Amino acid sequence: MFYYGGFSGLSGPWEYNNPNNTIVLRLIIHLLQRESTDELLLDYLKVLSNDKRAEYLFHDILTDDRNHYDALKKSYVQIARQVPKITPGEIEIPNNLDEGLFYIMSRKKGTIKLYSQLKNQINPMYINEIDSFIVDELTHMHFINYLLNRESIS
Repeated sequence: MFYYGGFSGLSGPWEYNNPNNTIVLRLIIHLLQRESTDELLLDYLKVLSNDKRAEYLFHDILTDDRNHYDALKKSYVQIARQVPKITPGEIEIPNNLDEGLFYIMSRKKGTIKLYSQLKNQINPMYINEIDSFIVDELTHMHFINYLLNRESIS
C-alpha cells in the first residue's frame, strides 16, 4: 500500500499467492535497496557540496526518496504480510562532487527503469501512483543536471 502524496498505496485486490505478486515484491525489494543506498550517497554529496542552494536541492531529493521508501515498504508489508529484509548496497565514495553527481544521475536512471517495470506489473488502477514516483525521479535528474552544470562552470 503506497502512502505518498494523496494516496495510500497498493491496497485492493491482491491475492496472497498471486504469481504476479512475486514479481511485484522482487521489484519493490530492488527499489527499497536502491532508495536506501541512494539516501546514503545523497547525504554524502550534501556534505560535499558546501553550498546552500545545492544543500536545499539535496534535501528535497532526500525527502522524496524517503517518502518513496516508506510507501514501498508499506506496500510490501501489505502484499507479503511481512516486513521486507533490506540490505542497503555499498556506495562508491566519489572523489569529488562532480563524480558523485554523475554517479547518482546514472543510479536515478536505473531507478526509473525499475519503477517502469513495477508499473507494468501492478493493478492498472495504481499506475498513476507509480507515475508520480517516476516524475519525482525525473525531477531529481533535472536537479542533478543543474548541479552538474554549476559544477562545470565553477
